[in-house]
Amino acid sequence: MKKKVLIVDDNPDLISILQVLLKNKGYDTVQAANGRQAVEIATAQLPDLIVMDIMMPQMNGLQAARLIRKNPKTRSIPMLASTARMSPADTKECFEIGFNDHIAKPFTATQLVSRIEKLIKKKILIVEDNLDIIYIHRRIVQNLGYDFILAVNGKEAVEMAATQLPDLILLDIMLPEMDGLEAARQIRKNPKTHFIPILAVTARITLEDKEDCLRNGCDDYLPKPFTHLQLNSRIEKLLKQDSK
Repeated sequence: MKKKVLIVDDNPDLISILQVLLKNKGYDTVQAANGRQAVEIATAQLPDLIVMDIMMPQMNGLQAARLIRKNPKTRSIPMLASTARMSPADTKECFEIGFNDHIAKPFTATQLVSRIEKLIKKKILIVEDNLDIIYIHRRIVQNLGYDFILAVNGKEAVEMAATQLPDLILLDIMLPEMDGLEAARQIRKNPKTHFIPILAVTARITLEDKEDCLRNGCDDYLPKPFTHLQLNSRIEKLLKQDSK
């Protein structure tokens, strides 16, 4: 699923430029022309990131940021201040109010994309009950620059997929409480989670096992034991396919 960026600026030409830039980089966008609209859209649509101008009519970016940080629904959304106000005092005020980073106008496309990618990390759900395998998965995921969340059985995996909406699921098949195949079926049945790519990572290594995984909703299959390079390439392949 594509990440959604809320662009907040009172300059329609700049908004149009940023929409094209971010679309070409694989992001969905929504836009607001002032701080009041930004607060309303953030609450209704829960974007993955907000890029917000500071000097705007009706409600400026600082006032909007305060309200976004006060709302339990929106307080954790990363915010990037996009501003011509770049004195040390201005920068300090942005961070104190709750912006995660800031970028000075005018900026280049490379500068903006770099800031956005730093603030929006892809999140991978690791579903595994073996501590040694969990450690390997976690290290590989973190080395690739992604965040991770953990479930130790199929039931937890289904619940966390629905509440956390990860970008990818690494799914063991032989799990307690609910096995990976049943978890994959339930994830595919749920309209909220049916789009999430699933990589089956399993010790079940026959051709029939592979076909069983794919038939029950997994997008790819990796038998244990695997190399770091094999898991790296499968993760990157599925994430790249999902961002198209």
